[in-house]
Amino acid sequence: MRDTPQSAPGREPGPPTRRGNTNTSQSVDRAMAAFFALAEHGPQRHVDLVELTGLDRRILGRLLASLEKAGLVRRRTPTGFYDLGAALPRLGRLAEERLALPRVATEHLQELMARTSCTVLLHMRQDDHLAPVVVLSPPGVLSVSYPIGRRIELREGLGRAFLACLPETEQRRIADEAAWPALRRVSAAIRRDGYAVSRSEIVVGITAVGAPVRGGDDQPIGLVALVAVEGHQPERFGRDVAATAAKITEIYRHQ
Repeated sequence: MRDTPQSAPGREPGPPTRRGNTNTSQSVDRAMAAFFALAEHGPQRHVDLVELTGLDRRILGRLLASLEKAGLVRRRTPTGFYDLGAALPRLGRLAEERLALPRVATEHLQELMARTSCTVLLHMRQDDHLAPVVVLSPPGVLSVSYPIGRRIELREGLGRAFLACLPETEQRRIADEAAWPALRRVSAAIRRDGYAVSRSEIVVGITAVGAPVRGGDDQPIGLVALVAVEGHQPERFGRDVAATAAKITEIYRHQ
């Protein structure tokens, strides 16, 4: 049986896409907001995407048409729902071929999944977010279904386990004043135990345990995570998660 976490009832409109960097294209930023809304929330109607992204209906329509032309998005008929497009599996295979870390990590993530009977992931940084690049769920047992497109901010949940390992200048750029106490606690936990725990921060009732994977310069390049319902007590596998992250770090540095 698989326990899939449910989103909270109702949906708050997403904030309008802001152009935070004058070196980026506003149109591309907006298109990516629509694309990741589909990745994170599943098939949506045009009106739902307006609500999720905060974009103007006509602007969103043009963006969706461009994404559809590129094969990144498709419009289902006759329902009219938008969904991820047919070009993505090919792009995913190409990206995986070019990313060494997922190749190095997968075998060890599979061992962690088998040992703990929990869903395990490898996250990598995407701007100021973490995005899963490998998601493994054990068959035939109670596990959490984790969407491959679900990103988390570096200042929330296990994102802080990655953020805590970045240089302080980068931490201060990303974290606001209110986030500093939690970030310090996570940093102390990683120094003491090698892993951090996030309880019900992203999805109520779900606990996540994470440990950073580091590159040759000791900077974080990924995050090994284990997620399960709270009743499964996934925090008891913290040392296993830390050991897996350390093993992947060592192999990655010497490949």
